[in-house]
Amino acid sequence: MTTSAKAMERPVIGKAISQVAMAMEALPILDSEELTEVTLEKILSSTSEADMFPNPSSLSLDDLSGQTIIVRGLLGAMPSTKKDSAYPLFLAVDCQDPKTGEQMTVLTGSKFACASLVKAHSAGRFPIEVEVVVKPNASDPTTSSHWLVAHR
Repeated sequence: MTTSAKAMERPVIGKAISQVAMAMEALPILDSEELTEVTLEKILSSTSEADMFPNPSSLSLDDLSGQTIIVRGLLGAMPSTKKDSAYPLFLAVDCQDPKTGEQMTVLTGSKFACASLVKAHSAGRFPIEVEVVVKPNASDPTTSSHWLVAHR
């Protein structure tokens, strides 16, 4: 049984995952060419050096564990090919390093990070400074959970 199927057996978790998935589906659904277009549009409309010369690679939350980032917004959602994913989509997130100003695109399908990001998006809370926390799962230490913790 997949992680998603197990979660759906628990009504509260299943409802929450369904709500987040619906919110993700309301975002622009991007393929890799569309993500390229969005990135080019951001470069051409930029006013800062950090935005004119962005990091060319997409990062995952694992790459940023323990770091503070500024989430500037959601670029859109992309179809997930992971069979054990909580959601059918993952998010393309517009982020910035607060120390260097470097712009980066972060990709995540984490159930907790995605829930936080779609809630912040719907509440108009971007930009927001967060710390990326990656914790091993107690039930399966070979896997981990990704969290975005707001600086207070």
